[in-house]
Amino acid sequence: GAHEPSGRDGEYGQQQHALSIARRHTRGERVGSHTSVCWIHGMGPEHRRRGAGADAVPPVQHIRQQAVPAWRLPVPHADKSCRHSEEGGADTQRVAAPLPVRPALCALAFDGAPTELAGVSLNAIITIEKRSVRDSLLFTHFGIGGPAAYRASLYDLSCGISINLVPDVDVFNELRDAKKAHGRKTVAGVLGQWMPARVAKWIVGADARNIADVRDAELETIARQTSCLQVAGIKYHSMASAEVVRGGVDTNQVSSKTMESKLCPGLYFVGEVLDVAGDLGGFNLHWAWASGRVAGENA
Repeated sequence: GAHEPSGRDGEYGQQQHALSIARRHTRGERVGSHTSVCWIHGMGPEHRRRGAGADAVPPVQHIRQQAVPAWRLPVPHADKSCRHSEEGGADTQRVAAPLPVRPALCALAFDGAPTELAGVSLNAIITIEKRSVRDSLLFTHFGIGGPAAYRASLYDLSCGISINLVPDVDVFNELRDAKKAHGRKTVAGVLGQWMPARVAKWIVGADARNIADVRDAELETIARQTSCLQVAGIKYHSMASAEVVRGGVDTNQVSSKTMESKLCPGLYFVGEVLDVAGDLGGFNLHWAWASGRVAGENA
């Protein structure tokens, strides 16, 4: 294998090596002389800054679109059943079954995001159909971020999400109790016991009435907005800011024991190029190292 750089520039050197393979492939050159283990590393901001001139490294979303589909890389010593196209890449359908790629472990954007709350964070529960994620949530100028949003982005959000801004609190009952015991407080003032004041004011709006003057039906509506905030039209923020991607090579087409392609013997897929994306907490790094080791031991 190629010499692996060490020290501060180790990751940069690995990225340069991976990118050089992709560039050579796009020029129609043969890459390598042995059975290939296809791996392309993501590119960070520092790497992009170091690129310059006509051969500058393209933005990360372009790298992932052009280089990560490893089924297009030449495999000189693969089985004869894995034929190469005239462009120099292996036949996509015979080498792997790619799934659409999208960002994951990323922030979420949606129209009408409360920009006045940008920078405010709180503990929350995000529910996606039958799944739920409880973690810190951060409001941004385009939507939501923080660990809760990142973890929720692993799932299909096409049906929208529900956000509980005050977990473990029965908001309606608490508001009714406050109406009797602290009638001169505003609703926002009462909600401020369990959430940041800016969020409480955003939920209530311009209503400055004492809670004693607010009907129970209105309190029930406020409670629903607080504990079951519905958000639709969600977009995964961007590929450039995503920590991992969903999609890629279908795992059903790869041996879980060797990481070898079932469609093209001699070709191995590891790490992020496969349709595997784990939760926050080092799981994706573990997957990259573990799958790489398995492939290396069997290639």
